[in-house]
Amino acid sequence: MTPEAIYWLFSSAAQSISALIAFLLAGVAIAYGMMDRSEEQDASLYDVVKVLRRTIHRRMSWLVVVTGIGILSSLLAIYLNPSSGRMREVTIAIAALSDIVAIIGAIYLVILIVSPSRYVLAAKKAVEKEEAKSPKDTTSPVNAFFHKFIKLEQDIR
Repeated sequence: MTPEAIYWLFSSAAQSISALIAFLLAGVAIAYGMMDRSEEQDASLYDVVKVLRRTIHRRMSWLVVVTGIGILSSLLAIYLNPSSGRMREVTIAIAALSDIVAIIGAIYLVILIVSPSRYVLAAKKAVEKEEAKSPKDTTSPVNAFFHKFIKLEQDIR
């Protein structure tokens, strides 16, 4: 590959990935707005929205780190392009790999955000978590009070 081609490839890769992530952040902001509106309309969706936000945030954080590595390594590849040697080749390989992973990760995150089954899975997880928190005892505190009161009354007689 010629030095001019490497300059063009990695400078345009850094710009393209930056633009892709900017569009992705705009999409996430729109999705968060839609989640806020649905939560305002139905308060029972609070736990579902919370799970979805946590999932999107975790994946978006991972993607931002990979994208940062991709952009920095692309710029480093441009800087090291005039020189020859192992450092340049390793940097080019890391830049290419991280750029590819960032693009695939961004596509995956978009698919994750727009997937309707994702919302159903988040709802199931929230319900399972809520059921795990609730006690297995079927008596409520009021029933327990009356049972103990009746037992006390019988003991007094």
